[in-house]
Amino acid sequence: MHQVIKFVPHQEAWVVERFGKFSRILTPGLNVLMPFIDQVKYVHSLKEIALNIPSQSAVTNGTGGARPRPTMLEPRLRSSEKRPSGGRFGWAQTT
Repeated sequence: MHQVIKFVPHQEAWVVERFGKFSRILTPGLNVLMPFIDQVKYVHSLKEIALNIPSQSAVTNGTGGARPRPTMLEPRLRSSEKRPSGGRFGWAQTT
């Protein structure tokens, strides 16, 4: 059943299609959809994803080496104008 008002939970983004083409992204909170015209096609989680990154070594110009520490990666939705149906996301690096 199609609903007019949708509540998007915290840390989620919903991709909406209108007549089968990308229309917009619903952000957390209350959102209004047009019944039978708008459809939620993809639910994307914005939660951080912890990846196990193995230890690496790096060669420097000096005599000693460096051991960079692993960092955390989290998905971020990109600009809505260039997104195809199904949603793409990029990775943002945090330390």
